Amino acid sequence: MLNRKTSNIFIISLFMVYIVLYEFVLKKFLFAYVQSFSASFIIIITYISIMLLGYHKDKNNSLKRYVFNNTMLYVIITFIFTYFLGFFTGFLKNGYSLNPITMFNNIFAPVIIAVLIELFRYVMINKNSDSKRVIGIITLVITLFELVVNTKFSTLTGFDPIFRYVTSVFVPIIFKNLLLSYLCYHVGYRTTIVYRLILDIYSFVLPFFPDLGEYITSMIFIALPILIFVSDSKIIESYDEYSVPEEKDREYGNGSKFEIPLIAFIILLIALISRVFPIYMMGIGSNSMKPVISKGDAVIVRKVDNINDLKKGQIIVFKQDGKYIVHRLIKLDKSKELSIVTKGDANNSKDVKNKSIDDVEGIVEFKIPLIGYPSVLLDELLHGRR
Repeated sequence: MLNRKTSNIFIISLFMVYIVLYEFVLKKFLFAYVQSFSASFIIIITYISIMLLGYHKDKNNSLKRYVFNNTMLYVIITFIFTYFLGFFTGFLKNGYSLNPITMFNNIFAPVIIAVLIELFRYVMINKNSDSKRVIGIITLVITLFELVVNTKFSTLTGFDPIFRYVTSVFVPIIFKNLLLSYLCYHVGYRTTIVYRLILDIYSFVLPFFPDLGEYITSMIFIALPILIFVSDSKIIESYDEYSVPEEKDREYGNGSKFEIPLIAFIILLIALISRVFPIYMMGIGSNSMKPVISKGDAVIVRKVDNINDLKKGQIIVFKQDGKYIVHRLIKLDKSKELSIVTKGDANNSKDVKNKSIDDVEGIVEFKIPLIGYPSVLLDELLHGRR
Protein backbone atom coordinates (compact mmCIF):
# COMPACT_ATOMS: atom_id res chain seq x y z
CA MET A 1 0.00 0.00 0.00
CA LEU A 2 1.42 3.42 -1.00
CA ASN A 3 1.84 6.05 1.68
CA ARG A 4 -0.24 9.23 1.48
CA LYS A 5 2.47 11.41 -0.07
CA THR A 6 3.23 8.89 -2.81
CA SER A 7 -0.49 8.38 -3.47
CA ASN A 8 -1.00 12.14 -3.81
CA ILE A 9 1.86 12.45 -6.29
CA PHE A 10 0.60 9.49 -8.33
CA ILE A 11 -3.02 10.74 -8.47
CA ILE A 12 -2.07 14.33 -9.31
CA SER A 13 0.43 13.18 -11.95
CA LEU A 14 -2.22 10.94 -13.53
CA PHE A 15 -4.65 13.86 -13.65
CA MET A 16 -2.03 16.11 -15.26
CA VAL A 17 -1.23 13.48 -17.89
CA TYR A 18 -4.92 13.30 -18.83
CA ILE A 19 -5.13 17.10 -19.10
CA VAL A 20 -2.18 17.10 -21.53
CA LEU A 21 -3.67 14.20 -23.53
CA TYR A 22 -7.03 15.97 -23.63
CA GLU A 23 -5.56 19.18 -25.02
CA PHE A 24 -3.12 17.74 -27.55
CA VAL A 25 -4.69 14.43 -28.57
CA LEU A 26 -8.40 14.12 -27.77
CA LYS A 27 -9.35 17.62 -28.89
CA LYS A 28 -7.58 17.20 -32.22
CA PHE A 29 -8.35 13.62 -33.17
CA LEU A 30 -11.33 12.47 -31.09
CA PHE A 31 -13.26 15.66 -30.44
CA ALA A 32 -16.68 14.02 -30.87
CA TYR A 33 -15.93 11.72 -27.93
CA VAL A 34 -14.18 14.08 -25.49
CA GLN A 35 -17.11 14.21 -23.04
CA SER A 36 -17.30 10.43 -22.88
CA PHE A 37 -13.54 10.18 -22.36
CA SER A 38 -13.65 12.82 -19.61
CA ALA A 39 -16.54 11.12 -17.82
CA SER A 40 -14.71 7.78 -17.98
CA PHE A 41 -11.48 9.33 -16.73
CA ILE A 42 -13.22 11.04 -13.78
CA ILE A 43 -14.77 7.69 -12.82
CA ILE A 44 -11.35 6.02 -12.93
CA ILE A 45 -9.44 8.77 -11.08
CA THR A 46 -12.11 8.95 -8.36
CA TYR A 47 -11.99 5.17 -7.93
CA ILE A 48 -8.18 5.23 -7.72
CA SER A 49 -8.20 8.03 -5.15
CA ILE A 50 -10.65 6.10 -2.96
CA MET A 51 -8.64 2.90 -3.27
CA LEU A 52 -5.36 4.59 -2.38
CA LEU A 53 -6.52 7.14 0.20
CA GLY A 54 -9.74 5.62 1.51
CA TYR A 55 -13.17 7.17 1.85
CA HIS A 56 -14.60 8.85 4.92
CA LYS A 57 -18.39 9.20 4.80
CA ASP A 58 -19.59 12.79 4.73
CA LYS A 59 -21.90 12.79 7.76
CA ASN A 60 -24.60 15.41 7.89
CA ASN A 61 -24.86 17.89 10.77
CA SER A 62 -26.52 21.20 11.54
CA LEU A 63 -23.60 23.30 10.27
CA LYS A 64 -23.60 21.52 6.92
CA ARG A 65 -27.36 21.97 6.58
CA TYR A 66 -27.04 25.62 7.51
CA VAL A 67 -24.33 26.26 4.90
CA PHE A 68 -26.21 24.22 2.27
CA ASN A 69 -29.41 26.22 2.76
CA ASN A 70 -27.55 29.51 2.74
CA THR A 71 -25.68 28.61 -0.47
CA MET A 72 -28.85 27.51 -2.26
CA LEU A 73 -30.56 30.70 -1.13
CA TYR A 74 -27.93 32.77 -2.93
CA VAL A 75 -28.19 30.61 -6.06
CA ILE A 76 -31.99 30.92 -6.18
CA ILE A 77 -31.93 34.68 -5.62
CA THR A 78 -29.28 35.06 -8.34
CA PHE A 79 -31.41 33.22 -10.90
CA ILE A 80 -34.52 35.19 -9.90
CA PHE A 81 -32.55 38.44 -10.23
CA THR A 82 -31.18 37.59 -13.68
CA TYR A 83 -34.59 36.55 -14.99
CA PHE A 84 -36.13 39.72 -13.60
CA LEU A 85 -33.57 41.71 -15.61
CA GLY A 86 -34.74 39.76 -18.64
CA PHE A 87 -38.05 41.64 -18.56
CA PHE A 88 -36.11 44.72 -19.65
CA THR A 89 -33.46 43.15 -21.89
CA GLY A 90 -35.46 40.30 -23.45
CA PHE A 91 -34.98 36.54 -23.47
CA LEU A 92 -33.17 34.07 -25.68
CA LYS A 93 -34.45 30.63 -26.56
CA ASN A 94 -32.33 27.71 -25.43
CA GLY A 95 -30.29 26.42 -28.36
CA TYR A 96 -30.32 22.87 -27.00
CA SER A 97 -33.21 20.54 -27.74
CA LEU A 98 -35.63 20.10 -24.84
CA ASN A 99 -36.79 16.72 -26.09
CA PRO A 100 -36.48 14.43 -23.01
CA ILE A 101 -34.29 11.85 -24.77
CA THR A 102 -32.00 14.47 -26.31
CA MET A 103 -31.85 16.35 -23.02
CA PHE A 104 -30.85 13.17 -21.19
CA ASN A 105 -28.09 12.52 -23.73
CA ASN A 106 -26.87 16.12 -23.36
CA ILE A 107 -26.68 16.08 -19.56
CA PHE A 108 -25.60 12.48 -18.91
CA ALA A 109 -21.83 13.03 -19.19
CA PRO A 110 -21.85 16.50 -17.53
CA VAL A 111 -23.81 15.10 -14.56
CA ILE A 112 -21.31 12.24 -14.10
CA ILE A 113 -18.39 14.66 -14.35
CA ALA A 114 -19.95 17.18 -11.95
CA VAL A 115 -20.81 14.61 -9.27
CA LEU A 116 -17.61 12.58 -9.42
CA ILE A 117 -15.20 15.49 -9.68
CA GLU A 118 -16.68 16.86 -6.46
CA LEU A 119 -16.42 13.44 -4.87
CA PHE A 120 -12.79 13.32 -6.04
CA ARG A 121 -12.20 16.80 -4.58
CA TYR A 122 -13.73 15.68 -1.29
CA VAL A 123 -11.57 12.52 -1.03
CA MET A 124 -8.39 14.45 -1.78
CA ILE A 125 -9.14 17.37 0.54
CA ASN A 126 -10.54 15.23 3.33
CA LYS A 127 -7.46 12.99 3.36
CA ASN A 128 -5.12 15.98 3.16
CA SER A 129 -6.96 18.40 5.44
CA ASP A 130 -3.72 19.06 7.34
CA SER A 131 -1.88 20.26 4.23
CA LYS A 132 -2.89 23.56 2.66
CA ARG A 133 -0.30 23.00 -0.06
CA VAL A 134 -1.95 19.79 -1.26
CA ILE A 135 -5.41 21.38 -1.07
CA GLY A 136 -4.11 24.26 -3.18
CA ILE A 137 -2.59 21.87 -5.74
CA ILE A 138 -5.80 19.84 -5.98
CA THR A 139 -7.81 23.03 -6.51
CA LEU A 140 -5.33 24.14 -9.18
CA VAL A 141 -5.44 20.79 -11.03
CA ILE A 142 -9.26 20.66 -11.09
CA THR A 143 -9.38 24.30 -12.21
CA LEU A 144 -6.86 23.60 -14.97
CA PHE A 145 -8.94 20.61 -16.10
CA GLU A 146 -12.05 22.77 -16.36
CA LEU A 147 -10.20 25.52 -18.21
CA VAL A 148 -8.80 23.08 -20.76
CA VAL A 149 -12.21 21.45 -21.26
CA ASN A 150 -13.92 24.83 -21.78
CA THR A 151 -11.28 26.57 -23.88
CA LYS A 152 -10.44 26.50 -27.56
CA PHE A 153 -7.03 28.16 -27.36
CA SER A 154 -6.68 28.57 -31.13
CA THR A 155 -9.47 31.19 -31.09
CA LEU A 156 -7.72 33.42 -28.54
CA THR A 157 -6.12 35.81 -31.00
CA GLY A 158 -6.49 39.53 -30.37
CA PHE A 159 -7.57 41.61 -27.42
CA ASP A 160 -11.37 41.18 -27.73
CA PRO A 161 -11.43 37.33 -27.78
CA ILE A 162 -8.95 37.18 -24.90
CA PHE A 163 -10.93 39.73 -22.86
CA ARG A 164 -14.18 37.82 -23.44
CA TYR A 165 -12.46 34.57 -22.50
CA VAL A 166 -11.01 36.00 -19.29
CA THR A 167 -14.33 37.49 -18.13
CA SER A 168 -16.70 34.74 -19.25
CA VAL A 169 -14.60 31.57 -18.73
CA PHE A 170 -11.27 32.04 -16.95
CA VAL A 171 -12.26 34.16 -13.94
CA PRO A 172 -15.66 32.46 -13.27
CA ILE A 173 -14.05 29.00 -13.30
CA ILE A 174 -11.29 30.10 -10.92
CA PHE A 175 -13.71 31.71 -8.46
CA LYS A 176 -16.07 28.74 -8.64
CA ASN A 177 -13.33 26.24 -7.81
CA LEU A 178 -11.91 28.35 -5.00
CA LEU A 179 -15.38 28.43 -3.44
CA LEU A 180 -15.97 24.70 -3.97
CA SER A 181 -12.66 23.74 -2.36
CA TYR A 182 -13.37 26.04 0.59
CA LEU A 183 -16.84 24.53 1.09
CA CYS A 184 -15.55 20.99 0.57
CA TYR A 185 -12.90 21.52 3.25
CA HIS A 186 -15.39 22.84 5.81
CA VAL A 187 -18.70 21.09 5.06
CA GLY A 188 -18.02 18.15 2.73
CA TYR A 189 -19.31 17.33 -0.73
CA ARG A 190 -23.12 17.64 -0.53
CA THR A 191 -23.22 21.41 -1.00
CA THR A 192 -20.50 21.40 -3.67
CA ILE A 193 -22.19 18.68 -5.74
CA VAL A 194 -25.58 20.42 -5.79
CA TYR A 195 -24.00 23.83 -6.47
CA ARG A 196 -21.93 22.45 -9.34
CA LEU A 197 -24.84 20.50 -10.83
CA ILE A 198 -26.99 23.63 -10.93
CA LEU A 199 -24.33 25.77 -12.61
CA ASP A 200 -23.16 23.06 -15.02
CA ILE A 201 -26.56 21.69 -16.07
CA TYR A 202 -29.01 24.61 -16.11
CA SER A 203 -28.05 25.68 -19.63
CA PHE A 204 -29.22 22.29 -20.96
CA VAL A 205 -32.63 22.18 -19.28
CA LEU A 206 -34.08 25.71 -18.97
CA PRO A 207 -36.22 26.70 -21.97
CA PHE A 208 -35.02 30.32 -22.17
CA PHE A 209 -32.45 32.68 -20.69
CA PRO A 210 -32.28 36.43 -20.03
CA ASP A 211 -30.53 38.27 -22.86
CA LEU A 212 -28.16 40.19 -20.59
CA GLY A 213 -25.15 40.06 -22.83
CA GLU A 214 -21.98 38.08 -22.26
CA TYR A 215 -20.28 40.67 -20.03
CA ILE A 216 -23.14 41.26 -17.55
CA THR A 217 -23.87 37.53 -17.31
CA SER A 218 -20.19 36.90 -16.57
CA MET A 219 -20.11 39.58 -13.87
CA ILE A 220 -23.16 38.04 -12.17
CA PHE A 221 -21.59 34.58 -12.10
CA ILE A 222 -18.29 36.01 -10.89
CA ALA A 223 -20.08 37.83 -8.08
CA LEU A 224 -22.12 34.76 -7.04
CA PRO A 225 -19.24 32.65 -5.59
CA ILE A 226 -17.77 35.75 -3.95
CA LEU A 227 -21.04 36.56 -2.20
CA ILE A 228 -21.53 32.94 -1.17
CA PHE A 229 -17.98 32.78 0.20
CA VAL A 230 -18.42 35.95 2.25
CA SER A 231 -21.75 34.76 3.67
CA ASP A 232 -20.79 31.11 4.26
CA SER A 233 -17.43 32.00 5.79
CA LYS A 234 -19.17 34.13 8.41
CA ILE A 235 -21.44 31.19 9.25
CA ILE A 236 -18.55 28.75 9.44
CA GLU A 237 -16.33 31.05 11.52
CA SER A 238 -18.99 32.03 14.02
CA TYR A 239 -20.99 28.81 14.20
CA ASP A 240 -20.91 26.84 17.41
CA GLU A 241 -22.85 23.62 16.90
CA TYR A 242 -23.52 23.23 20.60
CA SER A 243 -24.90 26.74 21.04
CA VAL A 244 -27.78 26.22 18.65
CA PRO A 245 -30.78 24.44 20.16
CA GLU A 246 -32.18 21.56 18.17
CA GLU A 247 -35.52 23.35 17.99
CA LYS A 248 -33.96 26.29 16.20
CA ASP A 249 -32.02 23.99 13.92
CA ARG A 250 -35.17 22.07 12.99
CA GLU A 251 -36.99 25.32 12.34
CA TYR A 252 -34.26 26.40 9.93
CA GLY A 253 -34.22 22.99 8.33
CA ASN A 254 -37.95 23.24 7.66
CA GLY A 255 -37.17 26.01 5.19
CA SER A 256 -38.17 29.23 6.96
CA LYS A 257 -35.25 30.99 5.31
CA PHE A 258 -36.55 29.99 1.90
CA GLU A 259 -39.61 32.18 2.31
CA ILE A 260 -37.64 35.07 0.81
CA PRO A 261 -36.81 33.39 -2.54
CA LEU A 262 -40.30 31.84 -2.63
CA ILE A 263 -41.89 35.28 -2.33
CA ALA A 264 -39.42 36.63 -4.90
CA PHE A 265 -40.30 33.78 -7.28
CA ILE A 266 -44.03 34.49 -6.91
CA ILE A 267 -43.41 38.19 -7.63
CA LEU A 268 -41.32 37.22 -10.67
CA LEU A 269 -44.07 34.91 -11.94
CA ILE A 270 -46.73 37.61 -11.48
CA ALA A 271 -44.52 40.09 -13.33
CA LEU A 272 -44.02 37.60 -16.15
CA ILE A 273 -47.75 37.21 -16.83
CA SER A 274 -48.84 40.77 -16.01
CA ARG A 275 -47.98 42.33 -19.42
CA VAL A 276 -46.47 45.30 -17.56
CA PHE A 277 -42.96 44.71 -18.92
CA PRO A 278 -41.77 44.66 -22.56
CA ILE A 279 -41.50 40.86 -22.31
CA TYR A 280 -44.31 38.72 -20.93
CA MET A 281 -45.68 35.17 -20.98
CA MET A 282 -49.14 33.86 -21.83
CA GLY A 283 -50.76 30.43 -21.96
CA ILE A 284 -52.28 29.00 -25.15
CA GLY A 285 -55.91 27.89 -24.88
CA SER A 286 -56.49 26.22 -28.27
CA ASN A 287 -54.83 24.09 -30.93
CA SER A 288 -55.29 26.57 -33.78
CA MET A 289 -51.49 26.91 -34.17
CA LYS A 290 -50.63 23.20 -34.17
CA PRO A 291 -48.15 21.71 -34.77
CA VAL A 292 -45.98 24.73 -33.95
CA ILE A 293 -47.83 25.67 -30.76
CA SER A 294 -50.30 23.44 -28.91
CA LYS A 295 -52.92 23.94 -26.26
CA GLY A 296 -51.28 24.17 -22.85
CA ASP A 297 -48.02 25.61 -24.16
CA ALA A 298 -46.84 29.02 -23.03
CA VAL A 299 -45.31 31.63 -25.31
CA ILE A 300 -42.86 34.42 -24.55
CA VAL A 301 -44.10 37.60 -26.19
CA ARG A 302 -42.20 40.79 -27.00
CA LYS A 303 -44.31 43.93 -27.23
CA VAL A 304 -44.29 45.72 -30.58
CA ASP A 305 -42.62 49.13 -30.47
CA ASN A 306 -42.43 49.84 -34.18
CA ILE A 307 -44.50 48.96 -37.25
CA ASN A 308 -41.28 47.90 -38.94
CA ASP A 309 -40.93 45.13 -36.34
CA LEU A 310 -43.79 43.26 -38.04
CA LYS A 311 -42.90 40.87 -40.86
CA LYS A 312 -44.83 38.32 -42.85
CA GLY A 313 -44.57 34.84 -41.34
CA GLN A 314 -44.23 35.97 -37.74
CA ILE A 315 -46.51 34.61 -35.04
CA ILE A 316 -48.17 37.56 -33.35
CA VAL A 317 -50.52 38.21 -30.45
CA PHE A 318 -53.52 40.42 -31.16
CA LYS A 319 -56.69 41.39 -29.38
CA GLN A 320 -60.03 40.61 -30.97
CA ASP A 321 -63.47 40.85 -29.34
CA GLY A 322 -61.85 41.15 -25.93
CA LYS A 323 -59.75 38.00 -26.36
CA TYR A 324 -56.03 37.56 -26.93
CA ILE A 325 -55.30 35.39 -29.99
CA VAL A 326 -52.00 33.92 -31.18
CA HIS A 327 -51.93 33.43 -34.96
CA ARG A 328 -49.49 33.79 -37.83
CA LEU A 329 -49.18 36.99 -39.82
CA ILE A 330 -49.74 35.95 -43.46
CA LYS A 331 -50.16 39.34 -45.15
CA LEU A 332 -49.01 42.83 -44.27
CA ASP A 333 -50.14 45.90 -46.23
CA LYS A 334 -48.36 49.13 -45.31
CA SER A 335 -49.45 51.13 -48.31
CA LYS A 336 -52.09 53.33 -46.61
CA GLU A 337 -53.54 52.29 -43.29
CA LEU A 338 -51.75 49.29 -41.95
CA SER A 339 -53.74 46.15 -42.65
CA ILE A 340 -52.77 42.85 -41.07
CA VAL A 341 -54.14 39.48 -42.18
CA THR A 342 -53.69 36.49 -39.86
CA LYS A 343 -54.39 32.78 -39.85
CA GLY A 344 -53.99 29.88 -37.46
CA ASP A 345 -51.64 27.24 -38.88
CA ALA A 346 -54.19 24.49 -38.14
CA ASN A 347 -57.16 26.47 -39.52
CA ASN A 348 -58.45 25.98 -43.07
CA SER A 349 -59.09 29.65 -43.70
CA LYS A 350 -57.68 33.00 -42.71
CA ASP A 351 -59.17 35.04 -39.87
CA VAL A 352 -62.31 36.93 -40.88
CA LYS A 353 -61.30 40.33 -39.54
CA ASN A 354 -58.21 42.20 -40.63
CA LYS A 355 -56.23 43.89 -37.88
CA SER A 356 -54.55 47.26 -37.48
CA ILE A 357 -51.38 48.05 -35.53
CA ASP A 358 -53.56 49.05 -32.54
CA ASP A 359 -54.82 45.47 -32.31
CA VAL A 360 -51.36 43.92 -32.17
CA GLU A 361 -50.08 43.18 -28.68
CA GLY A 362 -46.72 41.63 -29.49
CA ILE A 363 -44.57 39.14 -31.38
CA VAL A 364 -44.07 35.57 -30.18
CA GLU A 365 -40.37 34.96 -29.59
CA PHE A 366 -40.61 31.28 -28.68
CA LYS A 367 -42.74 28.71 -26.86
CA ILE A 368 -42.32 26.70 -23.67
CA PRO A 369 -44.14 23.35 -23.96
CA LEU A 370 -46.95 22.46 -21.52
CA ILE A 371 -46.26 24.94 -18.69
CA GLY A 372 -49.28 27.07 -19.66
CA TYR A 373 -51.73 24.30 -18.78
CA PRO A 374 -52.48 25.50 -15.21
CA SER A 375 -53.58 28.95 -16.40
CA VAL A 376 -55.56 27.44 -19.32
CA LEU A 377 -57.40 24.97 -17.05
CA LEU A 378 -58.12 27.72 -14.53
CA ASP A 379 -59.53 29.95 -17.28
CA GLU A 380 -61.74 27.12 -18.53
CA LEU A 381 -62.95 26.40 -15.01
CA LEU A 382 -63.80 30.04 -14.32
CA HIS A 383 -65.59 30.53 -17.66
CA GLY A 384 -67.18 27.10 -17.92
CA ARG A 385 -65.32 26.12 -21.07
CA ARG A 386 -63.91 22.73 -22.04
